[in-house]
Amino acid sequence: MAQPDQIAGAEAPKTYDRTVCRRTIEHVLMHACRDASFFYKVYTYLHPEMLNLDEEVEYKFIWETMVDYYTANERLPSYTTLNAEVSARLHGASWANDEIIQAAERVVYWMFSLQENPTESLDFDRALTYLQDILYDRKVGQFVRSTVDRAGNCSIPELPTLLDSWQESIRSIRVVNDELFQDSLEDQSERLDEPILPCGVTMLDNYMHGGSHPGEVQAVLGPIGVGKTTLGVQICVKSAQLQHEFEKKTPNSGGISVFFSYEDNLRQLRVRALACAADIDKERLDAVYPNYKLLSTSDSLEDYERAKWRKQLAQHHRVPGEQERKQACEAWMNRHLHLIDFSPSRTYNKSGKGHHGVPEKRTVLDELRRRTNRHIACVVDDHAGVCVRNYLNAAGIPITPQNLITYLGDYISQMANHIAGPFGCPTFVMHQLKGQVLGKSAGSKVHHSDAAWCSMFAEAAQYAFCLSNKDDLHNACMLYCTKSRRSEPHPPQVCQITHFNTLEPAQEYLRLDATTQRIVPKREADRYAGNVSSGSAVPTGQRTKVDVDQMVT
Repeated sequence: MAQPDQIAGAEAPKTYDRTVCRRTIEHVLMHACRDASFFYKVYTYLHPEMLNLDEEVEYKFIWETMVDYYTANERLPSYTTLNAEVSARLHGASWANDEIIQAAERVVYWMFSLQENPTESLDFDRALTYLQDILYDRKVGQFVRSTVDRAGNCSIPELPTLLDSWQESIRSIRVVNDELFQDSLEDQSERLDEPILPCGVTMLDNYMHGGSHPGEVQAVLGPIGVGKTTLGVQICVKSAQLQHEFEKKTPNSGGISVFFSYEDNLRQLRVRALACAADIDKERLDAVYPNYKLLSTSDSLEDYERAKWRKQLAQHHRVPGEQERKQACEAWMNRHLHLIDFSPSRTYNKSGKGHHGVPEKRTVLDELRRRTNRHIACVVDDHAGVCVRNYLNAAGIPITPQNLITYLGDYISQMANHIAGPFGCPTFVMHQLKGQVLGKSAGSKVHHSDAAWCSMFAEAAQYAFCLSNKDDLHNACMLYCTKSRRSEPHPPQVCQITHFNTLEPAQEYLRLDATTQRIVPKREADRYAGNVSSGSAVPTGQRTKVDVDQMVT
């Protein structure tokens, strides 16, 4: 079938009478099929089910087909593909008559026709206004109408909650226009007048040329169990430690770092944070909790402590034991670190805590700032997928693939608008990678577009960091910076999860074998490959375990 722009002199199919609303939808769809950036915005906000009026059935099928095609292929359909797919779907629907099928074909033709809609005449500002009009009508107008109808028949005890949801919908629609062409139009020059806010984890700060700018949100992605929570807790602890150092120089200048957990409970978080802050083996803390009097002292060091600080011990220096290190950290941790438990294990979740999305986090941070009289220095959100699913459940919205795409696609923008921007703090959002990534080797490259449920999850982030699958022998993985808006991305590096609940660079001890895509000890890579980049493989079965946290401190 010829493309619309290839039909020289052909008369376009006659259009039919349209209402203003129908013209608005057509205009939005036409721009969405012609420009990827605009499609992403519509794809994020406009659910096909919103086109739910009887006279909009062809638009619903067209948009649903475009969304499904993009979800499966991660690219926009051509005219030929879209026309064929829409026609096939409508022919397969027993209720679709010839009039509806022909109407859909006319709309698809009109959307792609360069004769009726030349590229130079595209007006994305107007199309964006039309998108906002549709969203106001479907997310707000229909809500108000249904609420009024219900109020006429009975009382509505949940009305305050419904009004909050209504106001949040209005706020989310208002920011649509601000975010559309952020990637293409944002000034990428160095913002020298803004402060650099380090997170305290050196390898991440190096990727970001010293740290984050105020208001930025960074995405951290990885498969299940690789160490996202470990890295998130480490970011929060190191940031709190930085605030402690600031306060030692200038009294009352230190802020608070906040960790929101939707998976680990408060006990697990405290153990993780203490292990990271005090260099205590996490397994030891788990074993003695809550009787910390069983921890070692400087006179009764554990084997791992003797191995880690053997150089100092050989020089007859006094090495503090677990109890001393714990006591030294607790004071500044209590002042500068706050762990928020939104996990399912908390009994208060029965009352809805942790089920109200990003605005709920904003409320918690406002209260913390008021109560402590300290600024918010860093926020870590672990993780987006659970937060969105909790919100959909509480709001009574079906957890469908399209709803997950819609809400996760907007999640980082919401975090920027509600958290990072208002509080001016570095914000890190954790999220999972697709389940298919679990089948890859530890050395296989991963990308932020592999995000679970929504490939566009990290589109609004300044930086996206991705952890590969874990190499179980060395408890190691690869760290990739797959998105960088302010600098050229650095090469990936090998990292190892230590016994102290931290993710540490391991380039000095471990290497990625280019041929086998396995992480191997550096000495073995050098022995068998000479140079890992040459592609020579380390023989299977010749692997020796290396632990970064056992190296001499």
